[in-house]
Amino acid sequence: MMNDKPLDLHSLKREFHEKLHRAVSLEELEEIRVCYFGKKGILQDLMGALRLAPKEKIPELGKEINLFKEQLAVELENKKREVEERQLAKSLEKEIFDVTLPGKARLRSHPHPVLDVIEKMTEILRSLGLKEVHSNEIEQENVNFDLLNFPLDHPAKDMQDTFYLDDSMLLRTHTTTFQVPMMRLHSPPMALFCSGRVFRNEEVTSRSHQQFSQIDAFHLGKGVSLADLLSLLKLFYRRLFGDNVILRFRKSYFPFTEPSVEIDISCIRCGQKGCPICKHTGWLEVAGAGMMHPNVIQAGGHDPAVYTGWAFGMGVDRTLMLLHNIPDIRMLWESDVRFLRQF
Repeated sequence: MMNDKPLDLHSLKREFHEKLHRAVSLEELEEIRVCYFGKKGILQDLMGALRLAPKEKIPELGKEINLFKEQLAVELENKKREVEERQLAKSLEKEIFDVTLPGKARLRSHPHPVLDVIEKMTEILRSLGLKEVHSNEIEQENVNFDLLNFPLDHPAKDMQDTFYLDDSMLLRTHTTTFQVPMMRLHSPPMALFCSGRVFRNEEVTSRSHQQFSQIDAFHLGKGVSLADLLSLLKLFYRRLFGDNVILRFRKSYFPFTEPSVEIDISCIRCGQKGCPICKHTGWLEVAGAGMMHPNVIQAGGHDPAVYTGWAFGMGVDRTLMLLHNIPDIRMLWESDVRFLRQF
């Protein structure tokens, strides 16, 4: 570019200003930038041409070229800002914006009510000294039934009650499945609980569903008694429903506990006066519990002659329905935003 001709930065600058003045869009400015500042641009040629200049003039010419480059960069950036502001002003002129209109309310997300009540229930259990663990929703049939002392011909094993994935794997029907695997992993004493979804092949009604949530817990150690279980359950339900709640224990049967009891609480809606929620009995069934069956303790790898334990299981969905007076369990899983916003 220099060859035998003197470096004419004044002409280059005038040419640059003419192009800059004609540019009216960001695309045209980008072309100018590439033309002057690109790898094969004019300014790069100027720096390369310094090698052809006399050695004594190189420092002065180099300084002059760098200053020229800085000036062009500033002017290009100013022009770019001017074009952007002009384009923004034009776009705003096309848009109709009424500042007197009310703003749109931003809806904040929140946990699903089932997850919320699980957190409340598990927080109480943690405060009572139990440790939370997790288990599989897909489980082996023998873990779900056989190791928990279910008879081989138990009706719960039938296809009408259980979702089988193949001959040996199924969707767990209760969170009690965590007991034997946890006993095999840990040494007594242990006090653990597990929460999660369970699945049963049942007819969907206002009181039952094919998917619901449970919380199961057990305590295994030396000298663990039924009295320990009953006192813990009283503490739990009074913290959940209030100090005025009354508990009732009824003898029952579960394959994995002996003796077994069902827990009722005084109706929190009518105060035992009788209402549709408690079917006019004044009581609400909330959980099943009992002393761990010796066969279950043995399946967990421990000697039932040395260790005893209690266990209980409770339905989360039913508890949520009681806390918030929800009449139909299907409302929890229909994803109706109008319903969920109430929580």
